[in-house]
Amino acid sequence: MIEETDTERLNCQQTWTVLKEAMCKGVVRLCGTTKENPKRKQTHWWNEEIKNEVKIKKRMWREYLQWKTNGNYNKYKEQRNKVKEVIKKTKEKSWVDFGNKMEQDYHTNQKLFYRILKSLRTNKKEETIKQIRNAEGILLKKEEEIMETWKKYFEKLLSSDETDRSVDVVGDDKEWGQEAKIEINTLTAVIVTQISILLAESFLC
Repeated sequence: MIEETDTERLNCQQTWTVLKEAMCKGVVRLCGTTKENPKRKQTHWWNEEIKNEVKIKKRMWREYLQWKTNGNYNKYKEQRNKVKEVIKKTKEKSWVDFGNKMEQDYHTNQKLFYRILKSLRTNKKEETIKQIRNAEGILLKKEEEIMETWKKYFEKLLSSDETDRSVDVVGDDKEWGQEAKIEINTLTAVIVTQISILLAESFLC
């Protein structure tokens, strides 16, 4: 439950902060938290170049969610394709290096060779795929699909009848009430986008 808060004297940023904290607490209470496995090592092909390109891709996707123009979507698609190409090339190089190392270890250090094979089998068993189901029950794995599902969920949540009633009682003056309703509608649109991004990114990290 969201604690009752007097938001009449808060500006948009302050109201957003209150709602964000309440929503995050609700998600943690509902979904719980997990601890990172310290034994799970990062993949060899993940490097700073890929990390930076992925950050750019996520930023472009957020920009597209906020301003849905063809130009923004095309920029996002170009960056997404660039990330795929960089990852593909880096993976290929990583596998070549890995194959060379395995061949060398097999001939010079068989104990290390079999330890690596055992590690590969263990990591495969522990690996999990982060995914959610949409309202139709379809399993989603892609980042953009997961973010869009969160966005639709909070759009529906924040546009419910309960939300409309709370808007109607804001302010005693009719003119103030109309201005507040416009401001809250604008704030709701921002909240929907920001929360969907916040949850999807924390889910995909």
